[in-house]
Amino acid sequence: MNIENQLIDFIASSLATADTAFVDDFVSNGPIPGGVDGANRYLLAVAMRDVAAPEFAISTGVSQDVAESLLAWLKAGTRGV
Repeated sequence: MNIENQLIDFIASSLATADTAFVDDFVSNGPIPGGVDGANRYLLAVAMRDVAAPEFAISTGVSQDVAESLLAWLKAGTRGV
């Protein structure tokens, strides 16, 4: 497992029990560029990392093409904003 995946796993496990103070601290002091938007996009991408496009499409009421596009945008957020 590479360091990036270790960081993602650590953040994901932290999100499972985190409160808004964790998010605020991550936005202010975290290693993700892009300010508040970049940090929130990264956290959202980590939280949704195991969501498949068909499942996302059904739960949100968007087409699968749109779901795939949105998930690709989120995934790109974990590789730099």
